[in-house]
Amino acid sequence: MSSLTSVCYHYIARADQFRRIWGHGFELFKKHLDFYKKNYKFVSAEDIKNKNLDGNCLLLTFDDGLKEHSKIIAPYLESLGIKAVFSVPSCILVDEPNTPQIIHFGTAYYGVRKFYSFVEEELMKYYPNRINFLAKDSKALELMDLHKLTKNIFKRQLPHAETREILLNIYNQKIKKDFPDFMERVHLNKEDIVSLAKRGHTIAVHTHTHPAVKDIFDDKEMFEQEVIRPKKVLTELINKGVDSFAYPFGAKEDVLADLEILSKIGYNLVFTTYQTGKQLNLLDIGRYCSQSQDSTVDLKNNLWSYQVK
Repeated sequence: MSSLTSVCYHYIARADQFRRIWGHGFELFKKHLDFYKKNYKFVSAEDIKNKNLDGNCLLLTFDDGLKEHSKIIAPYLESLGIKAVFSVPSCILVDEPNTPQIIHFGTAYYGVRKFYSFVEEELMKYYPNRINFLAKDSKALELMDLHKLTKNIFKRQLPHAETREILLNIYNQKIKKDFPDFMERVHLNKEDIVSLAKRGHTIAVHTHTHPAVKDIFDDKEMFEQEVIRPKKVLTELINKGVDSFAYPFGAKEDVLADLEILSKIGYNLVFTTYQTGKQLNLLDIGRYCSQSQDSTVDLKNNLWSYQVK
């Protein structure tokens, strides 16, 4: 009986002004690959779609369209003959950062409390009816608690349109002023994406601006913008069909219960971030999201696999 395991990565640790980003050290990442090589057979998205799976197979995926994916990760994978999936938020094609990166890089550079003060200022100025989401006394909170509260405001409490507006304001007024080259430092550009596709990797849709898809499904205009249009945009960019979709966040509460909705749009591989069952279903592939300090023991204990018929 063959099986498929899939793992999701985001950041590689940085040494610049954003060094507080929680990324995998590159040497640790290489140890992960050594572990995978000993225990699995690497496969591509095309192998999965073509049912070319034999033995214990593993697919590597990378989310958020980050610069290190093309500059560091892909060349190393190619030296080992590995093809991966790179999930791209289409907002980066119009020179706007992905939503989580505004939070992550803003917090990494300014610190948790200062970034929270930007959020506080924006809410009080533009959405005074939302200030009940703020901490009553932020100074009394531990840093990690304040960081969790900040992320929760944007993921769970504010509608996505408001989240995006507030974070773009912070980006344009603070981050972009301090780092005019932010997009080039942080995200893939069009040439990077085209190059990844030409080198045999799979480009997947990661929505337009990273909302929880389940939360926006009833808004037809936003669903079109976030889920349907990016497929067309990326297909035109790489001049090749794009039929893979990676849910932002990807937990059970973030995804659509009806698997056929994305299938009807033309997505043939769909990725989440939780274990969705025992049998492989191409429209419901749960990935383990590796944490920045994961040892190979952690991987061994946390990875799951799907049986392939």
